[in-house]
Amino acid sequence: MTRAARSPMLCEIRAATGALAAELEHVVTYCAAQAGIHATVLQLPSGGTGTAQITLRLPPEAAGPGERVWCLVCRLACLCPQARVGVLVQAAPAFAPPPTRIAI
Repeated sequence: MTRAARSPMLCEIRAATGALAAELEHVVTYCAAQAGIHATVLQLPSGGTGTAQITLRLPPEAAGPGERVWCLVCRLACLCPQARVGVLVQAAPAFAPPPTRIAI
């Protein structure tokens, strides 16, 4: 089991219609299960009638080379040509300033 299978993954879906969002959610859920990845899926308002979007939000440890998530991204891109598929690595803690040390 890879780290990606244990790490939380959030998948945001934005689509112009509820029917398309539900269809994309079904594909995401199925493909994630096939890849052995637990995904929490959120359907968000699209804010317009543009192209549907699938955004995977990952912790840094789940985005390394060889992780199953990259197979999932490829599958989604192939199976959902009507949607843009993107990955957002949540690396904010990696860029946080070091803690301030106070000498006593």
